[in-house]
Amino acid sequence: MPYEASAGIPMLVQYPRRVQGGKVIETAYSSVDFGPTLLSLMGINDYSHETTFQGMDGSKDLISDESVVNDENNIVFSFETGNTPNWAAAISAGYKLVLSNDVPWLFDLNRDPE
Repeated sequence: MPYEASAGIPMLVQYPRRVQGGKVIETAYSSVDFGPTLLSLMGINDYSHETTFQGMDGSKDLISDESVVNDENNIVFSFETGNTPNWAAAISAGYKLVLSNDVPWLFDLNRDPE
């Protein structure tokens, strides 16, 4: 479902030699980004001959010197799968737009995080 309770899943990373403790990444990422990000953190950057990923490498956000990172230009698209999908969503910079069979919904996640 495109609602915050089922979509806002945190990812915790502990890597004391590379990732600053207490870092908060507010950039929108999706679960398909985990593979490329974790491989890059491990120094594995040339895997294109073995497999391809649809996700993005977010390791630059994790290893940056900033304590809070928010790339407002990054947009995550999510949609219902199956034979008859009923919704699609775009999430970025504190907003979520949900298009479904009824009216479109625009959520301001900063003012209404639930």
